[in-house]
Amino acid sequence: MGHALTNIQFPKHVKYDFDKDGIPDDGQNFFGGSKTMTIEQVKKLLSTGSPIVKWRALQPELVGTKEDIVVSLVQELKEVVGGRETVEVVGHTTIWLMKKVTTEEGPSG
Repeated sequence: MGHALTNIQFPKHVKYDFDKDGIPDDGQNFFGGSKTMTIEQVKKLLSTGSPIVKWRALQPELVGTKEDIVVSLVQELKEVVGGRETVEVVGHTTIWLMKKVTTEEGPSG
């Protein structure tokens, strides 16, 4: 008998994307809102993400150096914004609605 997840299909789903490519859908407001942050606040926010924490745990000798993934990203951000002290932080939101159907039930189940 196979793993239980091998028998699960998602034949019917609906996907909603909001604010793709940093452009508000309604031309004015972002679905999840936006926030003005300093570059230092962005650096601190990025440093709390699970992938970053895991990367740093695996490479502690690089933390805080120019090879640190957050230090590198923030340096690039500073170059892109051209000396500005603040940036507008927004997010792309995707909502997927799915109906789980097992092979025992069949696609019409």
